[in-house]
Amino acid sequence: MYSGYPLYVGGTIWLAAWSLVTGFSKNALMLDLCRALQGLGPAAFLPSSMMLLGSIYRPGPRKNLVFSIYGASAPFGFWCGIFFAGLIGEYTTWGPYFWIGTALTVITGITAVLAIPSDIEERRGLGIKMDWLGAVLGSSGLSSSPSPSLTPLMLPSNGKRHTYMSSSLSVPFS
Repeated sequence: MYSGYPLYVGGTIWLAAWSLVTGFSKNALMLDLCRALQGLGPAAFLPSSMMLLGSIYRPGPRKNLVFSIYGASAPFGFWCGIFFAGLIGEYTTWGPYFWIGTALTVITGITAVLAIPSDIEERRGLGIKMDWLGAVLGSSGLSSSPSPSLTPLMLPSNGKRHTYMSSSLSVPFS
């Protein structure tokens, strides 16, 4: 509807801003609140980055490779993040870890602005309108249903151990 470009750039700006603020956190409560607000940035730019990759590359081996590299970067980033957080946390406070993240996010944002083609005008020209009723009903329906990850906790156990192969767990997930 609006293209993934503004959401991607906006998400990186949001993440960089809250990463900077998180580095100045004075107590655990402020750190937790800043981390929660920081998470809204990736929530915006990760889906839009998938949309951008999907629209930039034509179907074929190159697109498959790009999506594979994108998918493989998540566990690599997770491992590097934990490693450097532990290393920095051993010798300093949590501030430098978030400030390094801010610098990396700013570099990513600047690179995105300079390298990613914007298709905002093309998307606006399509005349697609927002389905507000569907968004409200879909969101309220999803938020009122129990999470699939909590479903095993709500099942009666009767002293039996439930595995993922048992029907008592596979039925709620279907």
